[in-house]
Amino acid sequence: MGRSLILETTFLVDLEREHNRGTPGTVIAVYYGWAVRPITAANAPPTLLREDYRADYVLMVAEAFQADHNTERAIGALGFLGTEGQKYDPYAFVSDALAFGTQNGYSVVDLELLQGLLAALLEFDASFAPTPTP
Repeated sequence: MGRSLILETTFLVDLEREHNRGTPGTVIAVYYGWAVRPITAANAPPTLLREDYRADYVLMVAEAFQADHNTERAIGALGFLGTEGQKYDPYAFVSDALAFGTQNGYSVVDLELLQGLLAALLEFDASFAPTPTP
């Protein structure tokens, strides 16, 4: 029993030394990340969103639309995805999200929400429909 107690105590002392050695490095890394070179991404354009996040955002707009059936509000919320210099096209945002959802296994309920929003956009303003290319 005496030998196992000595081994256990030695192990705990070694473990504590290892822990104490890592602490200054951790403190320096946190200081460097927060004070010296912090990440400063503010007001980043929505075009930086990955396609899956854009689709999720459109799905959230579709869920909100399902709750209140306010097409103008949904169109305004989709305006977040537009960029300056690019034609504002809420129909394209929703149809892209619908295509992404279909390809990536969104649930039937989610796809129906997106289809409902797409139909509401066309009903609200037929000019949102894509024009066929000759």
